[in-house]
Parts: sequence; structure tokens; C-alpha cells
Amino acid sequence: MKKAALLIIAVAAVGCSRSKAPDENAPANADADIAIPQSLIGNRTTGNPAEVLVEVSGKSLTRGEAMRQVDLRLGGPPPADMPAGRQAIIRARVLSEVVEQFIKRTLLLAEADRVGIQTTQEEIEKGMAAIRTGAPANADPKGILASGPAGDNALKNEVIVGVRIEKLLATALPKVEALTDEDIDAYIEEHRDSLTHPSKGLLPRKQVTELMTANARRQAVATYVGSLLENTELRHSSSVTIPRDWLK
Repeated sequence: MKKAALLIIAVAAVGCSRSKAPDENAPANADADIAIPQSLIGNRTTGNPAEVLVEVSGKSLTRGEAMRQVDLRLGGPPPADMPAGRQAIIRARVLSEVVEQFIKRTLLLAEADRVGIQTTQEEIEKGMAAIRTGAPANADPKGILASGPAGDNALKNEVIVGVRIEKLLATALPKVEALTDEDIDAYIEEHRDSLTHPSKGLLPRKQVTELMTANARRQAVATYVGSLLENTELRHSSSVTIPRDWLK
């Protein structure tokens, strides 16, 4: 179910920066700078589910909903032999991603409302078809989403959100200049170590180009969302740490 769950999260965050899956094999000190709320220690939260973790543009994210999304992203309990501290680090990281994407999504939807961006039935049908086509075998995305607060209409609602955000970004983001061979060569030279797999060698040029394009878009979205945030009041609970560079 984990792959299907991640698929749904991708729909909910269309247009926002993509989050990396938690690396359970990372060194124990890899996330030493992440603040870990005591309520996240272990596999369950003991905090008040009604606590508002963050509020932006009149919309709020409660602890209960945030932790539901954390569980959905993780896709199941951690390995039995994983230390409690490592579990807490992973859950804290995923919680941070949930909060970040909630803020971005809320800001983008508020702006889409302001400029009057809507969706057509054709766009909705295409989006739903794309989600179902990409779902793993024997996994029903609607079934996963239907277990949440939105009920049976959750999949359609998420598709509408994704389409509206993409239409907003299509008009708001600056046009991305085509990458030149010189640009790609320079990037490969600068990042050769991280682009090289121990056994597979250097990442194919096509994939490097796709990576560069994705990075450029991610940065453009972060800059745009940052500009929206400048004119919005953001409140958050003391139990949530939002780094200064969370938008990057």
C-alpha cells in the first residue's frame, strides 16, 4: 500500500517541491539538526489531535490530520528492530514535509481563488484517468483516500486541487530557458560525484537533463510561494519547527 499512498500524496502536492522518501539506512546522526517533539517518540503520537500545528490564509492543520498523513506516507509500522530514536527522526522529518506541503498548497490555492482559476470536466477526467493508470496493481487510490475526512470524493477533490495549482503555476512561473550542452556539461562536472553510482557509473545525460529541469522548477516554485508568504500571516504551534529555509 505504500506506493499507492505516496502516489496520492503526489497528487495532493502537484506543483510543489517533491519530498524525498525517508532513508532508513542513513547514518544515525544524519538528522541531528532536526528538532524532535517528544510526542513523536515511538510509533504513536500522544499529543492532542485537535491541536492546531499551523494556520495560514485562514486554513489550519491539526495534529490529528497531520499524523494521519504521516502514517499514510510511511505506509506501515517501522521494522521491529529500528531504534525508537531513529523512528522519531523519520517521523519528525515526514511531519515537517506534511507541514511544509500544507503551507505551500494552502498559499497556492488561495492565490488560485484570488485570480479565479477553475477546472473543466475534461481536465478532471484526464487527471483521474492518469492517477488510476499509474496506481500499482490491485491498489485503488480512491479506496485509500476514502478512509480520510474527505470521504468518497477525495480523489476527485485532489485532482481538482492539482489541476488548479498547475494552471496557476503555468501562468505565474517564469519561462524556463532551454538547457544548452554547455549548461549540462558544467552541471555534470560540478556534481559528478553525486551523479555517479558505484556500480552503474555516471547518470545518463538524459536523466541529468531531467534532474536539472526539475531542480529549476522546484526553485521557481519555492521563490513564488515565498513571495505569496510575504503577504500572509503564518502561525504555528511551538511543537513544530519551521526552518528559515523551509521553502528551498
